[in-house]
Amino acid sequence: MDYEVKKKSIPLDEDGKPGSRVRAFRLAAGMSQRELSQKCDPPMDFTAVGRIEHNKGFTSATLNRLAVALECGIEDFFLPADIIDMRILDETDRAKVITFMRKYVEIAQQKKKLDDALLG
Repeated sequence: MDYEVKKKSIPLDEDGKPGSRVRAFRLAAGMSQRELSQKCDPPMDFTAVGRIEHNKGFTSATLNRLAVALECGIEDFFLPADIIDMRILDETDRAKVITFMRKYVEIAQQKKKLDDALLG
């Protein structure tokens, strides 16, 4: 399938933390921290955006406000860097990928428990 890329490519830090993803999406959108903070509903202080980008604490509600302002899904802040561009998929394909990822994580957690039980 060919998908038209609607946004700039997202340069991601490889630390995999949500704050890094927020920053990457903000930069790709061409916004300053102040602009992003004002686009949130309700607006937040721009220093809060900086704290979040440095992973200094955030709530799911705050991440959701940022996701809406950045026109992405909150799950985009947790995706591995190599599949971050899945945001260009239609809702059906995106849901399939997210379901697969959740199942993968569930299986990996079960495997770890089994490994720990066998080795521990």
